[in-house]
Amino acid sequence: EVFGYVAYNDISKCIAYEALPARFGPPLPAEGLTEYLMRVIPPNSCHAIENPPAPRKTSKTYIAVIERRNCSFAEKVLHAQSAGYKTIIVYNVDPEKLLTMMAGGKETKQLIKIPSLFAGQLISLHLERTSQGKKKVLRVLPAKHYLDLSQDNGKMLKAVSIVQDFRAIFHIVYTIMATISIMIGMSLYKRACKINLHVYKQGDKYETCVICLAEYQEGECLKILSCSHVYHSTCVDTWFYTQSGKKMCPICKQVV
Repeated sequence: EVFGYVAYNDISKCIAYEALPARFGPPLPAEGLTEYLMRVIPPNSCHAIENPPAPRKTSKTYIAVIERRNCSFAEKVLHAQSAGYKTIIVYNVDPEKLLTMMAGGKETKQLIKIPSLFAGQLISLHLERTSQGKKKVLRVLPAKHYLDLSQDNGKMLKAVSIVQDFRAIFHIVYTIMATISIMIGMSLYKRACKINLHVYKQGDKYETCVICLAEYQEGECLKILSCSHVYHSTCVDTWFYTQSGKKMCPICKQVV
């Protein structure tokens, strides 16, 4: 079994289909073939057919596309070979059923010098759907070579999928961490807003800082925590600096 790629104008999306090699003529090269696809006249190649046009690129040759009917496979291939075609594809007129092409006697087999394949009707439909005047390029690969390429493509797609999954996970983690950071920042901001600054005046209800045990003096800066306890601003800042975890009031131990 072999596989082919039909690519129109060498740039459009490739379409894969299956084909079977004939039991006569040489096998496909191990690296496959890349040739122009050409429908022959007459379509069944039961008589002498027209020669293919000269390709623009000297490295490219032609694959004859021949319909299955009215004469033997060997006759079709020999007529195409005489016209100058380098590869033959006979397509079925009964959808995609594949057959193994056989030749008559040993002498007939010895006359056939080019590889030939049997494919489903799909390749003929591809030719009809493409616009007139555009050359169609066919890439034909032996089964093993095709499967190796498919496995390589599968590995590449799997690697791409892993990268995409990693990016998605990274984005989710980044979003969660950013949200947590914002929440922590807002919490600290709210707590900071609850710590009020106050300039001491004679007669205020505040008397002594329990951290330094000194009485408050006129004009000193005090901090009133969210728990309503009051300290010298510098004293309570030093207290907070010595705490490695949550900042707590020296008296009631409430987190502020």
